[in-house]
Amino acid sequence: MTDSQPDNPLIFGYVLDGKGGGRPIEWSEIMTGLPSDEPFWLHLERTHPMARSWVSQHLELEEWSLDGLFDEETRPRCTAVANGVLLNLRGVNLNPGADPTDMVALRIWVSQRGIVTLRRYPIKSVAAMGDRMKAGHGAENPGRLIASISEKLMDLMGPIISKFDAVLDDAELMLLQTDKTEPPSGLAEARRGLTALRRFLKPQAEALLDLLELDPDFLDDTDKAMINNARQDVLRFVEHLDEMREQAIFVYDEIEKRQDDRMNRSIYRLTIITAIFLPLGFITGLLGINVGGMPGTDSASAFWIVCAIFGFIAVATYGGFKLLGYWGSRSRHK
Repeated sequence: MTDSQPDNPLIFGYVLDGKGGGRPIEWSEIMTGLPSDEPFWLHLERTHPMARSWVSQHLELEEWSLDGLFDEETRPRCTAVANGVLLNLRGVNLNPGADPTDMVALRIWVSQRGIVTLRRYPIKSVAAMGDRMKAGHGAENPGRLIASISEKLMDLMGPIISKFDAVLDDAELMLLQTDKTEPPSGLAEARRGLTALRRFLKPQAEALLDLLELDPDFLDDTDKAMINNARQDVLRFVEHLDEMREQAIFVYDEIEKRQDDRMNRSIYRLTIITAIFLPLGFITGLLGINVGGMPGTDSASAFWIVCAIFGFIAVATYGGFKLLGYWGSRSRHK
């Protein structure tokens, strides 16, 4: 299996032998039409300039169907067309340096005749199915291939969701064991990832259900069971993501509450200190009036007497707040 070539959209292709393997297909064999009467799998580069014209000509799809395969922004869905089924699915982006939650799209046309998959970015699940086909351990027919890809997409998504789950559990444990008021590292990324995953997972479950309800002739009972298993995985992930989203909201609310409490305590103590020094400030302002008749101006001990009075006022004010229960009450009841 080779990467996409600059002169044609074919990434790889096989004529299925019905035993899990297949004969590789070159672009020259399909330039003017589909392979022979045997089932086939063609994996194309969706953004290649020749891809849309080839699909339009040889799959005989209407313009609205082509839009579903080639539009840049689509959500998972399943649609019946005259000569097959169009299926759009999403998987986590496991390419180097990519954000896993920036989910990659897999566009599919499938019938009893064969299957054509289109992608823009490499998709690990499709690559894995291609490697298995090359080794002779792949899908025997188009229906089994669709079912296998659906399951593999969900298998690769599980570890990513588990990673976000671990981040949220660690954040909640931190709240229980410490009095920190700063969000732990990775919490914001996890919350954003949950939203991004859920955006596509819910319609993906609906797309797989639509495929089962269409009951196309290329799906046998085993294929339907595998697709239903993939759909159940999607539903389980959606439920788990909803629970994790509520957990993230709780963590953020608790952190915000702690930050508010800390700020309120600081403001409270600052208010008490201000109240203690308010009468002192009034007296010093009064004594600073530059007018005649100020007492003690000729006494050498007047300064120390005034300092003693100030100290007494400060202690009395503090004692009064303490007696009334204002000083330190916030720290005791936080």
